[in-house]
Amino acid sequence: MKALVVIANGSEELEAVTIIDILARAKIQVTTATINSNLETACSRGVKIMADKFLSECNEQYDVIAIPGGLPGADNLAGSQLLIQKIKEQLAANRFVAAICASPAIVLEGNGIIQGRKCTAYPSFQPKLANQSAVHQRVVVDNHLITSQAPGSAIEFALEIIRQLKGEEAMREVESPLVLSFKY
Repeated sequence: MKALVVIANGSEELEAVTIIDILARAKIQVTTATINSNLETACSRGVKIMADKFLSECNEQYDVIAIPGGLPGADNLAGSQLLIQKIKEQLAANRFVAAICASPAIVLEGNGIIQGRKCTAYPSFQPKLANQSAVHQRVVVDNHLITSQAPGSAIEFALEIIRQLKGEEAMREVESPLVLSFKY
């Protein structure tokens, strides 16, 4: 299985790294790609991530294209016609697209991609979503679209990507050693 995680300057680093790490734990081959003019990406809080490739070099088929949120990262990604084309092709082929935080509203809804599917986003961006039926859920799956709310739901989001790609057992194998059950 292959995943493409697309980042840009201003992407939310916690979401990007969580997606990359959790999917890698499930033995999913993860490629990070950037729309920037160089491979180094300065994320929303100044953390730098070195992408594997430029998005223009990513011509293979991926089981999921994942898009972290963050500002101005989501705005930058929304303006990439190449990314929008790849997302549309991915969904048309019944392969998964996963977006979190501001990206469901800015990248997907802003480019007419959601098309009535149930989804969620960061709370302040939820009003921008046309279908409001599931916005208060932390993670939503509808017709090959996986969406989530924020950095605080990033692990759940990545685990749901695994569940959709590899099944419940594979997801549990990754989830168990993370020791997610805790009390305050």
